[in-house]
Amino acid sequence: MPHSYSYNVETYAIFTNVDEGVLKLNSVLRQFGYEFLIMDIVELEKKFSKLFLLPEIFESRGIVLLDDSESSISNEFYEVILHHPMFGVKLLTGKRLIFLKKIEDFKQIVIDNVIDLDKSLMFAVSNEFRIFIDSLVQQFRLLKEGRPDYLFHFQIAQDTRNIVSRHSRSVVKSYNRFQYSLEEADIDRFQGTFSLQLHVNSLTELALYNFNLSYDILEIKAEFITLMTALESLFNQGSDQITHIVSRHLSLLVSGNKAEFNFNYRKIKDLYKLRSAIVHGNMSNKDLVVATAELRAYTRKAINYCLRSPLSKAELFNYLNETGFPV
Repeated sequence: MPHSYSYNVETYAIFTNVDEGVLKLNSVLRQFGYEFLIMDIVELEKKFSKLFLLPEIFESRGIVLLDDSESSISNEFYEVILHHPMFGVKLLTGKRLIFLKKIEDFKQIVIDNVIDLDKSLMFAVSNEFRIFIDSLVQQFRLLKEGRPDYLFHFQIAQDTRNIVSRHSRSVVKSYNRFQYSLEEADIDRFQGTFSLQLHVNSLTELALYNFNLSYDILEIKAEFITLMTALESLFNQGSDQITHIVSRHLSLLVSGNKAEFNFNYRKIKDLYKLRSAIVHGNMSNKDLVVATAELRAYTRKAINYCLRSPLSKAELFNYLNETGFPV
């Protein structure tokens, strides 16, 4: 017999490599209709067990105590998490996940037991949410060092807790030992710079692509080369003196005085020599992890500067080429 009804749907994303400090951003994010929240593992079993494909009905074989308190989860949920490809021991030891939630739920309409996807809000809300979280992650990465990201976003029925939709993200480095942590100064900067969607100009388009690509590369040498490519896309105009030009122009942008300029020029030039050594297969004793972090910091500063610049690549090159210190 035909039956028509509706139900409310909640929209979430699971963030990774971030700590509780992101909750301090809620005063900003709520203005755009979103907020961060933390759910412990007990609440996850109660409200999101179907997200982990835990059977709806089962006879529990026992409970697993989580700490010295009386908090516990079923043995079945423990095993589901333990063998989950994205979570595993990381979630069992951390005992909580950080979610981004779209504050306003939407109503799913079912007419005569049929969901008309062409008229459903499901895809529209999901796409809007994905655009927002992609922009948020991008602006996190441009704010400071760290590997903030999200694993997937999903929609869940408010009453039945059935998963309505799920969109996985192919993130190679889903977990990282370094947590993205925000301090008060970071919060102030975020409030002053955050926008609903990052406006990318022609100057930074390729640099941003390579900057983001570097976060998903497993091999550290390839990650380093990709970041250097991002810098070259900003400053190189096909000159034979690439090392000198990239080092000089970038140093002009990030230095506050002559001494800083000289220090940064030598540092960037050394990083560029390391890039050449990697490309030509020569071994280096330099700590590549440290060097890559240094290079990413320089690349971040360069992109942030260029995002604010009204100049084209050629105009920026000419401006820096004719400029002494200070800029």
